Amino acid sequence: MDAKHRSRQDGTLCFDALVRPGASSDTIVVSGRTLRIQVKEQPERGAANRAVLRLVAKEFGVNRAQVRIVRGLKSKRKLIRIRK
Repeated sequence: MDAKHRSRQDGTLCFDALVRPGASSDTIVVSGRTLRIQVKEQPERGAANRAVLRLVAKEFGVNRAQVRIVRGLKSKRKLIRIRK
């Protein structure tokens, strides 16, 4: 992926993401320096955030527990961290 990310020596990656809940399908697209993530779930009771975490884990081939939303739990703009 060509999106801007920050990596640390411990193997942690952080990405800026723009999330669109209520989409027709679950997808991740690189757009400039941002990951554009679309999920089917609505932003109710954290359902969309959980869907984002599952999708990112699947796409990056990591366990769901390795993915966290660091910033933006109640926003469409998020900072996502992936630990290796």
